[in-house]
Amino acid sequence: MIRKLFVALSLFGLVATLPESADAKRPPKVVAAVKITSDFVEGELKWIGRPAPGYSIRWKTEIIKGEIAICGAVLFGDIQLRGESRSVLRRTYIVLNDTVIMRNMLFFKVAKTESELNTGLANCASTGVKAPKGGYSVRLRWDLGRAKG
Repeated sequence: MIRKLFVALSLFGLVATLPESADAKRPPKVVAAVKITSDFVEGELKWIGRPAPGYSIRWKTEIIKGEIAICGAVLFGDIQLRGESRSVLRRTYIVLNDTVIMRNMLFFKVAKTESELNTGLANCASTGVKAPKGGYSVRLRWDLGRAKG
Protein backbone atom coordinates (compact mmCIF):
# COMPACT_ATOMS: atom_id res chain seq x y z
CA MET A 1 0.00 0.00 0.00
CA ILE A 2 1.40 3.37 -0.95
CA ARG A 3 1.52 5.86 1.85
CA LYS A 4 1.19 9.37 0.52
CA LEU A 5 2.29 12.57 2.07
CA PHE A 6 1.44 15.59 0.01
CA VAL A 7 2.81 18.69 1.58
CA ALA A 8 2.09 21.94 -0.16
CA LEU A 9 4.50 24.60 0.96
CA SER A 10 4.51 28.15 -0.25
CA LEU A 11 6.91 31.02 -0.24
CA PHE A 12 4.61 32.58 2.33
CA GLY A 13 4.64 29.60 4.71
CA LEU A 14 6.77 29.45 7.79
CA VAL A 15 7.98 26.42 9.65
CA ALA A 16 9.79 26.82 12.95
CA THR A 17 13.35 27.85 12.16
CA LEU A 18 15.86 25.58 13.82
CA PRO A 19 19.38 26.71 14.63
CA GLU A 20 21.88 25.19 12.21
CA SER A 21 25.24 23.83 13.22
CA ALA A 22 28.20 23.81 10.83
CA ASP A 23 27.58 20.07 10.31
CA ALA A 24 24.02 20.77 9.12
CA LYS A 25 25.46 22.58 6.11
CA ARG A 26 27.07 19.36 4.85
CA PRO A 27 24.77 16.51 3.87
CA PRO A 28 25.20 13.26 5.81
CA LYS A 29 27.40 10.58 4.24
CA VAL A 30 25.65 8.00 2.07
CA VAL A 31 26.09 4.53 3.62
CA ALA A 32 23.85 2.42 1.36
CA ALA A 33 21.41 2.46 -1.55
CA VAL A 34 18.05 0.68 -1.61
CA LYS A 35 15.41 0.09 -4.27
CA ILE A 36 12.43 2.44 -4.09
CA THR A 37 9.26 0.48 -3.40
CA SER A 38 5.65 1.22 -2.54
CA ASP A 39 6.49 1.57 1.17
CA PHE A 40 8.36 4.84 0.55
CA VAL A 41 6.50 7.96 1.65
CA GLU A 42 5.78 10.48 -1.12
CA GLY A 43 6.28 14.19 -0.57
CA GLU A 44 6.15 17.27 -2.74
CA LEU A 45 7.30 20.88 -2.44
CA LYS A 46 5.07 23.30 -4.33
CA TRP A 47 5.62 27.00 -4.90
CA ILE A 48 2.61 29.31 -5.20
CA GLY A 49 1.93 30.32 -8.78
CA ARG A 50 4.13 27.62 -10.30
CA PRO A 51 2.57 24.70 -12.22
CA ALA A 52 5.40 22.20 -11.65
CA PRO A 53 6.45 21.19 -8.14
CA GLY A 54 9.81 22.45 -6.90
CA TYR A 55 10.58 18.82 -6.18
CA SER A 56 8.98 15.46 -5.49
CA ILE A 57 10.59 13.08 -2.99
CA ARG A 58 10.34 9.47 -1.89
CA TRP A 59 11.74 8.62 1.54
CA LYS A 60 11.65 5.99 4.27
CA THR A 61 13.50 4.78 7.32
CA GLU A 62 15.73 1.70 7.35
CA ILE A 63 17.73 0.04 10.10
CA ILE A 64 21.36 -0.21 8.99
CA LYS A 65 23.94 -1.66 11.41
CA GLY A 66 21.48 -1.16 14.28
CA GLU A 67 20.98 2.55 13.58
CA ILE A 68 18.07 4.43 12.08
CA ALA A 69 18.92 5.48 8.53
CA ILE A 70 16.96 7.74 6.21
CA CYS A 71 16.71 6.72 2.57
CA GLY A 72 15.49 9.03 -0.15
CA ALA A 73 15.37 10.22 -3.73
CA VAL A 74 14.34 13.56 -5.22
CA LEU A 75 13.15 14.73 -8.63
CA PHE A 76 13.41 18.47 -9.26
CA GLY A 77 10.42 19.71 -11.25
CA ASP A 78 10.72 23.46 -11.77
CA ILE A 79 14.18 24.13 -13.16
CA GLN A 80 13.82 27.89 -12.59
CA LEU A 81 13.40 27.31 -8.84
CA ARG A 82 15.95 24.49 -8.49
CA GLY A 83 18.29 26.59 -6.33
CA GLU A 84 15.50 27.62 -3.97
CA SER A 85 14.15 24.06 -3.86
CA ARG A 86 17.62 22.68 -3.04
CA SER A 87 17.89 25.27 -0.28
CA VAL A 88 14.66 24.00 1.30
CA LEU A 89 15.87 20.39 0.91
CA ARG A 90 19.10 21.38 2.69
CA ARG A 91 17.00 22.74 5.58
CA THR A 92 14.83 19.61 5.76
CA TYR A 93 15.21 17.67 8.99
CA ILE A 94 14.19 14.37 10.59
CA VAL A 95 12.41 14.19 13.94
CA LEU A 96 12.34 11.05 16.12
CA ASN A 97 9.82 11.21 18.97
CA ASP A 98 10.02 15.06 19.06
CA THR A 99 13.86 15.21 18.83
CA VAL A 100 15.73 16.35 15.70
CA ILE A 101 18.12 13.53 14.74
CA MET A 102 19.23 14.55 11.24
CA ARG A 103 19.42 17.66 9.09
CA ASN A 104 20.08 18.29 5.40
CA MET A 105 18.59 15.85 2.90
CA LEU A 106 20.86 16.86 0.01
CA PHE A 107 22.23 13.31 0.13
CA PHE A 108 18.97 12.08 -1.47
CA LYS A 109 19.62 10.48 -4.87
CA VAL A 110 18.67 12.86 -7.69
CA ALA A 111 16.33 11.10 -10.11
CA LYS A 112 16.23 12.21 -13.74
CA THR A 113 12.71 10.90 -14.50
CA GLU A 114 9.44 10.16 -12.70
CA SER A 115 9.99 6.46 -13.40
CA GLU A 116 13.43 6.56 -11.75
CA LEU A 117 11.91 8.36 -8.76
CA ASN A 118 9.29 5.62 -8.35
CA THR A 119 11.36 2.50 -9.06
CA GLY A 120 15.05 3.46 -9.00
CA LEU A 121 17.49 3.57 -6.13
CA ALA A 122 17.43 5.79 -3.06
CA ASN A 123 20.51 6.87 -1.12
CA CYS A 124 20.58 6.08 2.60
CA ALA A 125 22.43 7.96 5.36
CA SER A 126 22.66 6.93 9.00
CA THR A 127 21.27 9.25 11.64
CA GLY A 128 23.75 7.86 14.17
CA VAL A 129 20.82 7.01 16.46
CA LYS A 130 20.39 3.43 17.65
CA ALA A 131 17.06 1.94 16.65
CA PRO A 132 14.73 1.73 19.68
CA LYS A 133 13.46 -1.72 20.63
CA GLY A 134 9.83 -0.61 20.75
CA GLY A 135 7.80 1.51 18.39
CA TYR A 136 8.90 4.97 17.42
CA SER A 137 7.76 7.84 15.23
CA VAL A 138 9.97 9.39 12.57
CA ARG A 139 8.82 12.48 10.67
CA LEU A 140 10.35 14.58 7.91
CA ARG A 141 9.92 18.34 8.31
CA TRP A 142 10.79 21.36 6.15
CA ASP A 143 12.25 24.63 7.35
CA LEU A 144 11.52 27.37 4.81
CA GLY A 145 13.68 29.85 6.67
CA ARG A 146 12.91 33.43 5.71
CA ALA A 147 11.60 32.78 2.20
CA LYS A 148 9.46 35.60 0.84
CA GLY A 149 7.14 35.95 -2.13
